[in-house]
Amino acid sequence: LASGHPRDVFQQPANPRAMFGATLIEVLVTMAIMAIGLLGLAGLQVSNMRNAQDAYYRSQATFLAHDILDRMRVNRAAASHYAVAVGSSTASGTNTIAVADIAAWKTVLRNQLPDGEGSVVVAGGLVTVRIEWDDRRPTTAAGDPCYESGQRKACFVTQAGI
Repeated sequence: LASGHPRDVFQQPANPRAMFGATLIEVLVTMAIMAIGLLGLAGLQVSNMRNAQDAYYRSQATFLAHDILDRMRVNRAAASHYAVAVGSSTASGTNTIAVADIAAWKTVLRNQLPDGEGSVVVAGGLVTVRIEWDDRRPTTAAGDPCYESGQRKACFVTQAGI
């Protein structure tokens, strides 16, 4: 305090009218920053929900692949009868248990996954199970194991011995 007077601490502007509107501008800038932040949070929430749904579909596919493998292990003598292609609703074999298991499995695939489909390939004692579904993402690129020209597929592939 140069003069010892308390008013010297708070200097008044030379032109008091120059300060009008400064608070309004500060509020507008703050609101703009908050709006951008909230839009970013909303985008993160949408992305999180999409990723959670994808994780759910992948866990369902994993469960269903192991389900058909377990059914095949129970009916091991007729394992070759479980072979089925994508798009086919019946097993290639004649074993009634295998045909019923594949029909039930294909129904569950269609009900649990969007456009759910699956195939079973039996080569000796090695079984390859492939489950596909539409995950509604941008078209996959060549090199992706789920790639089919023009399709938006996700897939789960597993191999097991029986």
